[in-house]
Amino acid sequence: MVLANPDLKLRSQPATPDLSDEQRERMLLIFDMLIPLFERAYLLVYDQRMDAKRRRRWHSWDDYMREWSQREDFRARLPELLRGEDPDFAAYLRCRRPTPGISPGRTDDWQCEPSPISMPCMTRQVCGRCAT
Repeated sequence: MVLANPDLKLRSQPATPDLSDEQRERMLLIFDMLIPLFERAYLLVYDQRMDAKRRRRWHSWDDYMREWSQREDFRARLPELLRGEDPDFAAYLRCRRPTPGISPGRTDDWQCEPSPISMPCMTRQVCGRCAT
């Protein structure tokens, strides 16, 4: 996906500026494909009580979700992308914002955000830090 679309600069964190309509459409299609993939991984692999093997598998998925969540344009589209998705998954993905200086995969790097769409915040169930 990244190799097939080098003009979209999908490996960078800042939003890709000055996209044509066709490029923007391709990027949105890629984002639309990622959300169900991430949701499936969350539903099949994530559990608060994981054994070491499952935790290692989950951390691999979590790192991948974090990489995409760091992209400005991906994060900006999350309210739209997460509409209708599993509420626990949506809350988890909204929490995937890194704190500088904390290694990936640790739960103490989660920074919760209230739901940007009119949904009650369910993040508290996932990380216990949400104040809203």
